Amino acid sequence: MHKELRDKIKQATESSAIEKPDFIELLRLVDQHYDKMEATITQSLTSTTPLEAIFDSVTEALFSVSESGIVCSCNKVSTLYFGLTRDQLIGSKIEHILPEAKKHQSLERFLMPFMTNLDDTQLRVEGGQVEAFRADGASFIAEIHASELEAGQGKVFVISLRDVTGRQEAQTALKENEERFRALIENAPEAIVVLDVDAGIFVDANDQACELFNLSRQRLLAAGPEQVSPEQQPDGTSSFGVARGYITRALEGEHLTFEWTHKDAQGDEIPCEVRLSRLPAGNQNLVRGSITDISERKRNETTAFAQNKILEMIAASKPYDRILRAICRCVERVSDDFRAAVMQFDPQRSSLQLLQAPGLPD
Repeated sequence: MHKELRDKIKQATESSAIEKPDFIELLRLVDQHYDKMEATITQSLTSTTPLEAIFDSVTEALFSVSESGIVCSCNKVSTLYFGLTRDQLIGSKIEHILPEAKKHQSLERFLMPFMTNLDDTQLRVEGGQVEAFRADGASFIAEIHASELEAGQGKVFVISLRDVTGRQEAQTALKENEERFRALIENAPEAIVVLDVDAGIFVDANDQACELFNLSRQRLLAAGPEQVSPEQQPDGTSSFGVARGYITRALEGEHLTFEWTHKDAQGDEIPCEVRLSRLPAGNQNLVRGSITDISERKRNETTAFAQNKILEMIAASKPYDRILRAICRCVERVSDDFRAAVMQFDPQRSSLQLLQAPGLPD
């Protein structure tokens, strides 16, 4: 109890006929009652009302702003976003933290593109983006929503802001990664296709793949491995229906390299080297295939092998006709369209004599 009040009660009691014990008891009761009242008033002044508690529990920065652009109230997140206390924010102009507002004739005009009608029963989740500034001058990208309320003394705008700088940076990084991935695919020297394993069709391909199979991009993306492969592989096995496990192993994370014979739109067979690897794609099972035409390499390998066999035959003094036949076969292996023959002049050099032509009809 306040000392002055206590002294007045004591003075009034002494001038009356109340005994001292009675005075002491009275003083104690009044003192207790006063303390309880004081505690109740203090608690009511310092406690947060349910509405303010709800306001502060929102994870976005919330402001109520007058028509003239003065901040009337804000929640706790606002202070964290902008590095200012509530006292510093309330009463300040909204353009200090949202400079874009200063470029418009009125706050209402600035907020118009981001406005949501509170009476609208359809949920509108999309907002706009603005640049906001913290107390230290650092800027960040904020997603903004606004609504308008009619108050007694004019319009009040409720503004919500969410810092989406991290999301924006992630989206930018994702876009850059996609562009780099696309550049790598398009500029790769080999043909690249992406196979949707579940659908059994290609979902992406570069220009080199279209050129290899002699198909337009549209036609290639409507096809799958079966449409660009012959019925049989060079070893005589069926191209499909045989459990080779290439795709399954690729989906399990292996990086596979193997030879495979493909065919183009005209049905011409193309010996290829194929490299498979799994492509991360969420719930999709995607496999990336790099396909290199090894026709030239195969021809060189075949020619080198045949040349070595001919040299071995010569070194082993094999019959002359067998060596000539081997030479013809070596030449014919260069291309399926080739037919070879070995001819010899007679001693007078007046005519030619056919010695070997294994690929020609009799």
